Amino acid sequence: MANRSRRACSNKATCPCTSGPAAGLLTICLLLVSGSATAELIFGATVGNSSTPDFRIFRATGGNVTQVPLNLSQPMFPSLSPSGNLLVISSPDPAQPLEASQDLFAFNLTTGQRRKLWDNVTQSLPGGGFLFATPMWSATSSNGQRVAFVNQTSATSGGNDPVSGGVRQLRVIRASDGFEIGLAEIGNGSALDLFQSEFVGISWQPGTEFFATPAYLNITNNLGQPLAAAGIVLYGPVGPPGQPYVRAQILTLPSAVFDPNTGSNIISTHAYPAFSPNGQQLAFFRITFPLANMAAPAQADLIVISTATGNGQVIASFNPGFFPAGLSWRNNANLVFSLGTQFQAGGIFTSTIIPSSAQIFTIPSAGGSLGQIPGVAHGLFPNAEPPSEIIFRNRFE
Repeated sequence: MANRSRRACSNKATCPCTSGPAAGLLTICLLLVSGSATAELIFGATVGNSSTPDFRIFRATGGNVTQVPLNLSQPMFPSLSPSGNLLVISSPDPAQPLEASQDLFAFNLTTGQRRKLWDNVTQSLPGGGFLFATPMWSATSSNGQRVAFVNQTSATSGGNDPVSGGVRQLRVIRASDGFEIGLAEIGNGSALDLFQSEFVGISWQPGTEFFATPAYLNITNNLGQPLAAAGIVLYGPVGPPGQPYVRAQILTLPSAVFDPNTGSNIISTHAYPAFSPNGQQLAFFRITFPLANMAAPAQADLIVISTATGNGQVIASFNPGFFPAGLSWRNNANLVFSLGTQFQAGGIFTSTIIPSSAQIFTIPSAGGSLGQIPGVAHGLFPNAEPPSEIIFRNRFE
């Protein structure tokens, strides 16, 4: 990574410094250092022209980066199982390359075998338009038996223009064959979820049948006015037959503060929950939108809390306009995450990034200096691979 002579700030939680952008992309307040230990990572990245990027999935091992041989077009939203052998991705179906809808695939990194987990079929609408769907974030349970994923539905009118649609579905399926275990929840849709904050990232609680993801919660602002914003919610198989996965517990509460200067609420939502491998900590991004109409860039903070007490701290803050694009634990003491330049169009800062701008960083879970995975600079949706098992033998074997 270019320019590692960045100064460290004394208060990393509220760092206001504005030194030059790292590699021309990020303005970050922490000292950047490169890690020296062998690291393994699965992540997505763009190749080719930045205006029409091609997406690929890569694997980094000890500074050597290779493309994962998925034989899929435009694979996105990679998620790695806790055991490190199953990679779940979203991609157009090779057998139906012209279909607007995309499907969910599972790729065994050990055997190289690929199977389809969820088949989205584009549907014709009476007015001449189409209803299609795209799988987004996913996660595999710690026992490898279940996959929770987000299915984004959208629609076009007869003139192929987007219409109301944009509803997200949170589903749980069987990892072996994609059999649907239950529809956990249907989101509010783009008409109400202006920040596109529902179900952004999924993480299974280690050793349990519960998973966490952002969902809308009823809150009040500092004036006591009722609002709704996305906090981290725990879902579990405690529901009725046919819909076993329902909300089980609220893990984090978002916040809202009325700003008299703008006449609107400053709303902070939570995204990309990630349980530590031992389940004792939960990391997530807090994303603050200073204007409800999204006419100003958002600001992101990386937070780690104890799952036992709910207490924690902001371990890193980032300048407005740099948006998160994935979060994972390397081990119980270190995190890896991605940040990119927030996309804007027509003066509106959307809840997406410019893919080619995304960079991957590491940081201790207690806070400290940012680092990088050897050989990895640009990328999004990082998934740290678990360390290889060590088998001990004695002289009698």
